[in-house]
Amino acid sequence: MNVLKKEVNISKNFLILLLIVNFLIVGLYYSYAAFVTKQLQENVAVLVTTGNGIDILSTSLTNNKITISGNSKQELDIELSNSTSITKYYNLLHKKVPTGVMIYETNSDGSSKGMIDGLGTKEVLVTILNNTNEAVTIEFYCQASNENIIDKDMGYSFINKDKNYDHSGANNPIITDMKAIPVYYEASSDTDGVWKKADIENKNDIKNIWYDYDNGRWANIVLVSDENRSMYEKSPVGTVIEDTDILAYFVWIPSFRYKIINYNNKIVYEKDIDVIFENGSEKQGTVTCVDYLTREGNNHLYSEKCYDETNGRIYENLSTYSHPAFNNNSKGFWISKFQSSSNGQKIIPNAPSFTTSLTKALENSRNFELIDNPYGIISTGTNLNGDGTITNDTNSLDTHLLTNMEWGAVTILANSLYGKSGNDMYFTDDNYSFKRIYINANDLGDYTGCSSNYSKISKSFMTSTTASCIKYNDLTNYTHISNGITYPVGPVGPGASTTGTIYGVYDMAGANQEMVASLMLDKTNTNPLSWSNDYLDIYSSNSFVGTINDSSNINNLYRYKLGDGIREHYRTFNDNGLWYSGYLKQSNTSGYLIRGGDYKSSEGASIFSSDIVSLDTVSAYRVAISY
Repeated sequence: MNVLKKEVNISKNFLILLLIVNFLIVGLYYSYAAFVTKQLQENVAVLVTTGNGIDILSTSLTNNKITISGNSKQELDIELSNSTSITKYYNLLHKKVPTGVMIYETNSDGSSKGMIDGLGTKEVLVTILNNTNEAVTIEFYCQASNENIIDKDMGYSFINKDKNYDHSGANNPIITDMKAIPVYYEASSDTDGVWKKADIENKNDIKNIWYDYDNGRWANIVLVSDENRSMYEKSPVGTVIEDTDILAYFVWIPSFRYKIINYNNKIVYEKDIDVIFENGSEKQGTVTCVDYLTREGNNHLYSEKCYDETNGRIYENLSTYSHPAFNNNSKGFWISKFQSSSNGQKIIPNAPSFTTSLTKALENSRNFELIDNPYGIISTGTNLNGDGTITNDTNSLDTHLLTNMEWGAVTILANSLYGKSGNDMYFTDDNYSFKRIYINANDLGDYTGCSSNYSKISKSFMTSTTASCIKYNDLTNYTHISNGITYPVGPVGPGASTTGTIYGVYDMAGANQEMVASLMLDKTNTNPLSWSNDYLDIYSSNSFVGTINDSSNINNLYRYKLGDGIREHYRTFNDNGLWYSGYLKQSNTSGYLIRGGDYKSSEGASIFSSDIVSLDTVSAYRVAISY
């Protein structure tokens, strides 16, 4: 018996020792991981502080700041000095400024960005032009790192190389082979206004500015009727574009990379996503993903595999991903501002939303490029082939049904400081977030460009319990009162757009559920459509049917891909699944994805909502144009 007790005590001691060793190993692992992460951040991350090795020298600056009075101009000579003995990569930035202030390099040689040798200097000549009536204080910073990957700090903007009002670093909108008119909106009252021709170079008088992404002013164009197109092309900036001439509205989504926020199916609550515009066609993200379509029976049913060779593995909030919607060196794409309308399949507001089948939507979207199209897109295309290609298509653009990845790119941009998430006109706290895209839930049916309830389920800011169509250009500021507290709702019409301004994309939350060019394969992983994969996002086969809303089925998230506005935005098991109460359903084992949610659904619509439906389901759609 004593021998037995001794053996038991030895076993207990061994187990205790084993547990201690395991704890030490785990502790050392996490300490090492934290150390590696810290080293990576110090080596690559943005440093907008003093002591980063680059000093700003200018007799015109006080504590790196200068105040410019309204309607005035100031020229600065700024010297950047590398106080270290090693080469540093740098960006000269300025604090964000309101629309109407231009800050640009006078010498235009790109010297505000690049590298400085150890103990070297760079001279940057800068001009500040304040076309507003108010004095503006400009604050300069210099970010630096030891690596040639520098992500702009989200609170700051670039120095432009030319006289452009946009300081975000976004690629300039492209309208090659499109007889499109750049436009801006001029309000005559809170509920009325007109679209006018904008300055295509974005340099003109402040009244005619085309875009300013730092301030939620995404670039908009209109396609107009044949009858008056030539007149508008020749007309001066500021010319009113008549509503009756407009066939379609489009919004420019510039290429970007973003910081991965959720890679391994954790719960992450709504927050700003760090977006960095990628100027030009070069992609600088550290993450690479490749398709890895697995069959039913695989433990996780991956659709892709991703890795980060720069950092060794994917680190959340550090690794960056050049969004796959901009693959093939794309500088950006145009997305239709509203769902396609049944009114001659125009893309206009305040019209019935058009619903159709996936095959028909694919065809309608490609028809923009045929030679007899009415939209002014230059094309020699004579025939739409069965695989979605066009015979004799020689233009530089590609019209297609919006893909799921393109939808995802818009959701991420909308939830960055460049979208509604960064719009100070909309309030958020622990109880309410008016940063979400207001849903289109009108009792008239399925009209485009409507804003109504903040939430279909609850928290309505309407004075009536009946949802109604507040038009997209209704700039009236509403409030919401709860428990005696008044919350600012912001301009309620633009609140349904991706920017919270009239310049965003509408109908992406609620309205008619919206198809995207995507395909969840069947059990054999075969494509039941004849269309080329160039026009479809492909996902692995699916065996789960239901709502992904508890820990027992969360592995189904692996089926989705980084960047599509689904996988990374899982919020909670108890609130439909995705951000802003967006539901994550799989109604079918194979089919295509629908996004945005149905305004009639009791589960709540959100720009993140997603479902898998059968191929014969009829839904709304929208068009994309890429280069």
